[in-house]
Amino acid sequence: MIKEANIIFPFMVIGVYGRDEGYLLYLLLGNITTDYSNDVCFRFEDRLVLKSQNGKRLFFIPHPTDEEREILKLILENSKGLIFTKDCTGLKNCVQIEGDYLIETLKRVSKEVLTIPQIERFLKDYTFRFEEVNLINLLREKLLFYIPLVVAKRRSILFAWKYYLSQKGVPTVEFLYPSEAKLVEPILSNIGFSDKLFPLILGNTDDKLLDIIKNYGFAPTEVFIPSKNNIESELNFIYLAKEVAKKLEKA
Repeated sequence: MIKEANIIFPFMVIGVYGRDEGYLLYLLLGNITTDYSNDVCFRFEDRLVLKSQNGKRLFFIPHPTDEEREILKLILENSKGLIFTKDCTGLKNCVQIEGDYLIETLKRVSKEVLTIPQIERFLKDYTFRFEEVNLINLLREKLLFYIPLVVAKRRSILFAWKYYLSQKGVPTVEFLYPSEAKLVEPILSNIGFSDKLFPLILGNTDDKLLDIIKNYGFAPTEVFIPSKNNIESELNFIYLAKEVAKKLEKA
């Protein structure tokens, strides 16, 4: 409970451990609650450990290792914890996810934990559609030779590009817009990166940032995807990263 003056606000704090796409889920859920709910707060736990906790804990691990599985057996034996994974073998309090781990887990958590009707309706019908094949091919060609300098408005998008591209051996440099925009120029001016960077702007920024990039001799690529709300925008840019990463497999 949060008390302010004589008003009491119900407030639930949920501990989250997640890695890989599980961490991406944590970022997405945090943004959803910021945009749509004041009832829930997700707190990230950076280690999978057995500890006493009165509140609910969620574990987002697509494919647990043998070590993680043994720890989870102990944690989930007598706790309020719940794990979302692709393989529930031997685990209690487990939700087995079929199909695309990211979107299907997001649907389950939104329905069973958040209960935000408009988000549930949106996720039920969400499908990534991006028909600009030429742009995807351009991104693929660039990423074969250059390090992407990715600028976006949400941490979830930046993490997705870093994660999916890293699976294909492509490093990234990421900046959150606008709070980290001032950090872009020192990278651009670094002579060590002068012929290695590929500025990639995901979503709207401003002319000042674009002018700075151009003044250092770079040609930024801007990507815009129509969306109805913030969560759709996030998911579209995330799934674009997955799509581009798949194309790199054919390189």
